[in-house]
Amino acid sequence: MDSASREWRELPHNWRMALLMLAGVGLEVDDMSTLASRNWQEFPEPERIALKSTIRLGKHHLRRVTALAAKV
Repeated sequence: MDSASREWRELPHNWRMALLMLAGVGLEVDDMSTLASRNWQEFPEPERIALKSTIRLGKHHLRRVTALAAKV
């Protein structure tokens, strides 16, 4: 098992669904939950590339978020 597969598996299911939608993966599918349940290696390479790109962009934007994450 590679690290990308492990990280995908450890993400909460709702986060996987959100990342799929943000990446434009599976928008034509009726059951996003089933798609999000796939193992990382089950995604075709173009979909993995789209997801990785979306995750990199998310890391860039979310690392600057502090007030929205505050508990007060």
